[in-house]
Amino acid sequence: AWLNRPEEEETPALRIGRLVHLASLQPAVFDATIKVAPKCDKRTKEGKEIWATFQTMLQPGQEAISEQEGELVTNVSLAARDGIEFLRTAVGATGPAIVETAYTSIYNGATIKGRPDMVIPTAEGNVVVDVKTCGDAGKPFAKDCANFMYHLQAAFYMTIVPNCTGFYFVAVEKEAPYAFAIYRLDEASLAEGQRLMESAVELYKQCNLFRTYPGYPTTPQTLSIPRWAIGQVE
Repeated sequence: AWLNRPEEEETPALRIGRLVHLASLQPAVFDATIKVAPKCDKRTKEGKEIWATFQTMLQPGQEAISEQEGELVTNVSLAARDGIEFLRTAVGATGPAIVETAYTSIYNGATIKGRPDMVIPTAEGNVVVDVKTCGDAGKPFAKDCANFMYHLQAAFYMTIVPNCTGFYFVAVEKEAPYAFAIYRLDEASLAEGQRLMESAVELYKQCNLFRTYPGYPTTPQTLSIPRWAIGQVE
């Protein structure tokens, strides 16, 4: 159902995240395909003319963003690139990074694939890097990892990337001063991510084998309303 769903409209948060990733990891592609629109009042004759001229200058495949979006993406992506450079030094990078490349692997009899943000080659092996935009790159980022299952993502990418020796997050804040932090998950977090991945792979195999995709239980269940809703005064 998820694969066959109608394409959803991109939310502002997803849009900014996509643009930040492009500007951080592929700045040349960003510069060639993303164009900042001129600031103009399209309600006026002059503004309409400025906007129409800008529209005619856009080439096929190019995307327009607002001046405000452009400033935000630039600031966040510059911080992300600084974080990546610090990390490259810390892990002892031995060559150019591999960016936005798809990997495929066989795990427990299932074919799995993914597209890590970046893979940095080192003398010991490959290090996977994932850029995350966030509201707070400090301790609250641990909550983000749990809520969005970043530990599952880490286990997944460490499995599909050959000779992977580590996985790091570059967490970048979306507000000034656009601070960043670099994190590596501890063994307990990675172990939980590995457990979730193994469970998902096993479920995927069973679904494909029997061509059934379970949803909710089909037997009657007992449902309890939340405790806070009991004894409420009307």
